[in-house]
Amino acid sequence: MVRQRYFALIVLVLAIALAGCAQKEASSAENAGMATITDLMGREVHVKVPVERVVITFNVEEYVAVGGEDALKKVVGWSKYYWEGRRPTVWNAYLQKYPWIDEIPDVGYPWKGTFSAEKVIELKPDVVIMSKDQYKYVKEDLEKLEKAGIPVVFIDYYEPFNVTTHSKSTMLLGILLGKEKRAKELVEYYKSQVDEVLKRLKKVEDRPKVLLLGKGWTTYGRDHYRGKMIEFAGGENIAAKVVEKSGEISPEYVLEENPDVVIFIGKKGWNVDLGYGIEREKAEEMLRELINRPGWENLNAVKNGRVYAIHIYFVHGHIYDFVALQYFAKWLHPELFSDLDPEKSWEEFHEKFLPVKYSGTWAVSLESPKAERVIKVTDLAGRTVEVKVPVSRVVLLYGLEDYAAVGGEEALNKLVGLNSWRYKKYRPDWWQGWIENYPWLAELPDVGQPGKTFEVEQVLKLNPDVVIADRSMLKYMDEDLKRLEKAGIPVVFTDYFPHSSNVTELFDEVNRSTMLLGTLLGKEERARELVQFFREQVSSVVEKAQDAENRPKAIVFATWSEWRAYGKEGMYNHWIDMAGGRNIAAEVVSGASGDVNPEFVLEQNPDVIVFTCNNNFPSGQRVAIGYTVDSDAEAKAALRELINRPGWENLNAVKNGRVYIVHHGLSHGHIFEFACLQYIAKWLHPELFGNLNPEGSLKEFYERFMPLPYRGVWATSIGG
Repeated sequence: MVRQRYFALIVLVLAIALAGCAQKEASSAENAGMATITDLMGREVHVKVPVERVVITFNVEEYVAVGGEDALKKVVGWSKYYWEGRRPTVWNAYLQKYPWIDEIPDVGYPWKGTFSAEKVIELKPDVVIMSKDQYKYVKEDLEKLEKAGIPVVFIDYYEPFNVTTHSKSTMLLGILLGKEKRAKELVEYYKSQVDEVLKRLKKVEDRPKVLLLGKGWTTYGRDHYRGKMIEFAGGENIAAKVVEKSGEISPEYVLEENPDVVIFIGKKGWNVDLGYGIEREKAEEMLRELINRPGWENLNAVKNGRVYAIHIYFVHGHIYDFVALQYFAKWLHPELFSDLDPEKSWEEFHEKFLPVKYSGTWAVSLESPKAERVIKVTDLAGRTVEVKVPVSRVVLLYGLEDYAAVGGEEALNKLVGLNSWRYKKYRPDWWQGWIENYPWLAELPDVGQPGKTFEVEQVLKLNPDVVIADRSMLKYMDEDLKRLEKAGIPVVFTDYFPHSSNVTELFDEVNRSTMLLGTLLGKEERARELVQFFREQVSSVVEKAQDAENRPKAIVFATWSEWRAYGKEGMYNHWIDMAGGRNIAAEVVSGASGDVNPEFVLEQNPDVIVFTCNNNFPSGQRVAIGYTVDSDAEAKAALRELINRPGWENLNAVKNGRVYIVHHGLSHGHIFEFACLQYIAKWLHPELFGNLNPEGSLKEFYERFMPLPYRGVWATSIGG
C-alpha cells in the first residue's frame, strides 16, 4: 500500500504531460476530421471528431462535465438503468432540468447483461463510450459493433485517485467532443483537489483501523478499488486481511478487530439515503439506526462518534473520487485536515463543471456538530479579546515561524493574508525558504507592515477570523485597530522579544505567546510541547553560566551600520548577561541600540566581538548567512571586511580569532531565539560549553516542530 501511495504521487507529476499529449493529438484530429486514438484498453480506435451522435453506458457525469449541455443533446442512446435504477436522486436532478432525457433510448446495462448491440446499431452513433470495467461483459457485442463500423472507446476512472488514467480518460472525452480546453481545465482541477491531500498524507504515521461497509455486511478487500481508497487515505482496512475483492465480513471479526472508524456507503434506498434533495436530519437518523448491531456499542468507532456515511457516487469510478479522498482523509486524520472542506469542494465542482445545481446531503457522521466557541483571551499587550476558536481564516503580520511551529502545515492552509513585505525586506533568505517549500504563500495577499505599508482595507476585505501581530506593532495600529474591531475582526498580539535578562519573565512571555497561538489554532498540546522544549534549551545555558568564574567583555555590532552596537535595552545585552558575559556597549548606549565611539571600543578591548546580520550591509543587501546559504565562505569574507578598522588588529577578540557573525533573526522575536543564546554562551565560555551544540538544537527544533526542513548557515566565526 505504501508503494501505491507513492505511485499516486508520481503520477500527479505525469498527468498534465499526458493531458498535453492528448490535446496535441486532438488538434491534428480536428484538422484531418478523423482521429486515431488509444483508449484505456490500449486499443487503437479510428473515429471522426467531433462526434455528433453518442451512445454512452457509464460516466455520463464526466461526459457532461467536459462537453456541457450540448454534449447531452448529442446522446442518442444510453444505459438508462445507470441513473434511473442505480442513482435515483441523480436521475431526478437531471430529469427535472432536462425532461427530454427520459425519451433517450435505453440500450441496456452491460453489468446486468442487458446491453444490446443490435439496438445500438439501429441508433447509428458516431461512437460508443463505455467504461473499461464493462469490457469483459461486451466482448461479443464489440465484434458486432466493429463489423457495423461503429467505434467503441473505453475510458477508466476506477483506479482511485489515479491522475494518469483520470487525465487520459478526460482528454479522450475532450477529443471526441471537440472540448480539449475544457477537458484540460477539468484535469487541472482534479489534480488540485488530490495533490495537496496526498502530499500531507505522506506524513501520516498512525493509521486508524477502518471498516468500509456496503449493503448488509458486504465489505471491500485488499484488491478492490474501494479497499485501496482506505489505504490511500491513511487508514488500515481491516477487511484486507480476510477479503480479497468484495464479500461479506463476519460480525464477530468486526468486534474482534474493533475498528476506530466505520464508513457506510449510501444512496437512496441503500443503507443511508444520500444525494440530491435528501435532508440531512433524515440521513443522520438512518445512520444512527445502522449502528444498532450486537456489540457495536463497545466499538471504538461508535464510542468516539467516528461513524460516517458517504454517497456511492464518490467511491464508484468517477473523476470526483477526490471528494471521497477528502472525506476519508478528514475522517481518518481530523487534526491534519481540519481545514479541509469536502462538501465545499463538491459544491465547487458543480459550479465549475456540472449543469445541475448543488443540493442535498452527500455525507453524514455521528459526530456532534461542533458549536462555535467564542472565548476571551488576554494577549501580550494586556488586551482582552473575544475570538471564535479554532480559527479558520488568519491574517498574520509577524511570526510565521512561531505560528507554523505551533500549528504545523495545517495552520499554513488557514492563512488568507500575510505581511510578506517584512520577509522580503528583512528576511529574504527565510522568505525564499518558505516559497520554495510552499510556493502558494507568494500568492497570498501582502497586507504590509504596520507603520510602513500596512493596508487595513485589504484586511477588511479578507474578513479573517483573527489578525495576529507582534506587540511592537501596537503603537502603529491605533486607528487600524478601531476599524478592525468595528468590523468584528479581532486582533491579538504575541511577543517573543526578550525585554530583560530575567529568565522568569522570558519564560512567562514565551509561554503566554505560544499557548495563545495554541488556543487560536486548536493546538494546545502541541504548544505545551514547544514551550517545554524552549525552557529546556534556555535552562541548559542559564543554569551552567552561573558557574562561570569570569565574565568576558563582549560587544555586538550590526552589519548594516558601521558603529551601531546593541545597548542596555537591546536583546543582545540580555543574551550576553544570561550567558555569563559583560556587554561593554551597555555602558554607553542606554537604549536598544546606538552608535559607539571607535576610541571607546579600542579602550575597552573586548574579548568577543559579534556581528549580527540580516543580510543588509553598508554596501547594500547580500545574502551572507541564513536559511538558503549552504557555505559559510561568504559570511567569513564579510567578517574579514568588517574587522578592517583602524586599531582593531590589536583587539583581543581579533588577535584570538573570537569574532563571530550570527543571523539577526535568531536573536529576537521568535521561539527559536534560544539558539542565539546558545551560540553566545559557547563563544563567551568555550570550555564551559564545550558540549553545547547550538546548530544541533536548532536542527532538532526544525525536525520536531517546523513543516519545512532544516538547512542553512546561521552563525560562524572568522577562523576555522
